[in-house]
Amino acid sequence: MKGIKKDFKSLPNLGTEPSDSVHFGSRRDAVAELLYSRYDKKLVTHFTTNLTALELKDRYGERITDRLREMVLQVYLEGESKRK
Repeated sequence: MKGIKKDFKSLPNLGTEPSDSVHFGSRRDAVAELLYSRYDKKLVTHFTTNLTALELKDRYGERITDRLREMVLQVYLEGESKRK
């Protein structure tokens, strides 16, 4: 992939983190900021989520959801859960 840098990050279970944090008294959504930054820098970011596209939009907003659509190769896993 031409133009893509090799600084990989992995974010397991996207959407399960707290929605915001406080940094020097200011509320911030650290994951959304990380995704924006990595999008702008064209850095590879792997993530997993159990959220649907609509749930991602509700959680992060339309702008970040649009960025995610540009950034990702979606892989759907179907079938019954193996969790016990």
